[in-house]
Amino acid sequence: MNTTTKQKKGLEFESWVYNKLKDEWGLTLNHCTTKEEQYTKGENYQGWEIKNDQTFNKTNNLYISVERRYSNKVYPSGLYKEQEIPQRFYVIGNKKECFVFSTKILKQYYEKYKCQLIPGFTTNTGGKEYGFLLNKQYAERLCVGKFVNQYNLL
Repeated sequence: MNTTTKQKKGLEFESWVYNKLKDEWGLTLNHCTTKEEQYTKGENYQGWEIKNDQTFNKTNNLYISVERRYSNKVYPSGLYKEQEIPQRFYVIGNKKECFVFSTKILKQYYEKYKCQLIPGFTTNTGGKEYGFLLNKQYAERLCVGKFVNQYNLL
């Protein structure tokens, strides 16, 4: 799947999460609408990072992004993304099953267990994402909540 298709699916997932948070938890997040805001402030003004894991159904592992590598530099990404608004929650999964984590707890898990970083997708600008795998069993134990789409269970 090419990067543009992944990004489109990611944006659709993000909208789905926003609606789930509003409908099921009564939370309304204010989306940062410009690219500049998203780079400097984050995805929204409440500090929620939202990731669509498009391989979770096949692997039963969540890919938790940690850094992005370019040929000459490494940048914090995903869980460690540097932004003006502190990241409080990390949401990852797909429309079938989606997990909500405290960013602090996920960082503690990663740092305590020294998880191996594996390469993920390559960005349009040539950056390579690196992250660790969190299996579904641990995800169930570490998450603060989750969404399950009942229509997709069959």
